[in-house]
Order: sequence, then structure tokens, then C-alpha cells
Amino acid sequence: MSVVGFIKSERGQSVVELALVFPLFALVFFAIVEFSHLFYVKLTLQHALREAGRYAVTGRAEEKRTRPEAIQEVFCKNLIGTGLSCREVRGEFALNPSDGGGSGEIVTLTATFEKAPFTLLIGQFFPDRKATFRISTTWKNEPF
Repeated sequence: MSVVGFIKSERGQSVVELALVFPLFALVFFAIVEFSHLFYVKLTLQHALREAGRYAVTGRAEEKRTRPEAIQEVFCKNLIGTGLSCREVRGEFALNPSDGGGSGEIVTLTATFEKAPFTLLIGQFFPDRKATFRISTTWKNEPF
């Protein structure tokens, strides 16, 4: 085969095209998966905090534990599928007032914590390679 014939040959063209397109496809695919999961985590955390808020404003009390512990347990039970455990949340779960408030008082629940992305490739785009979530909800206690 002559040099001109070799240059005009289309052998290996698909391999070169794949090598150029595949990294871009992989980046887009992993970004979609990663951001979908982070969106799911945020929605689940909002749901868990709202459930804990609903529990807080009803004024229920239990004999075995304090009211703030019961409210936090409700929050932790609703962290399904987030990859976060109650241990990661304990220091960052805030109840204002700390005793859950009295009848007719305003109660604010706040949760702040970090979640590491699945992939290192996408994790590079977050500060400290972690996504930070800060969620808050405010309720008024029912008369009890």
C-alpha cells in the first residue's frame, strides 16, 4: 500500500471516533446519575424533616425518652435510601427551642450535613468533594 493509499484509508476510523466521543458520553452519563441521586437525597431529607416537624407539633410525649430524642428518631427513620445514617446527623440536627417548645410556640427544625458523590470524576466539582445540604422547616405547635 502506498503512502497516499494509507492516508485515504478509512480503517480504524470508528475506533478514533469512539475514543473522541466516549469520554464526553461517560461524563454526561455519570453527571446525570450523580445529580439525580443528589436530588433524591435532598428530597428525602426534606421529607424526613417535615415528618419530624409534624411529629414535633402534635405535642406527643413518650416515657422512655425525651421529646427531642423522639423527634430526632422520627427524622432518622425517614432517611431511607440516602446513604446517611443517624450517627452522621446527630451533631447537625437542631431543634429550636431545644425542648421542642410549648403549646402554641414556633418550632424550627434544621439539618445540615454532607454527602460525598458516588464518582470521583463528578466529586471534583464540589468544594471538599462533598455536597452540603442545609434544610430547615418551621412549624407552630398545636395547643396541647
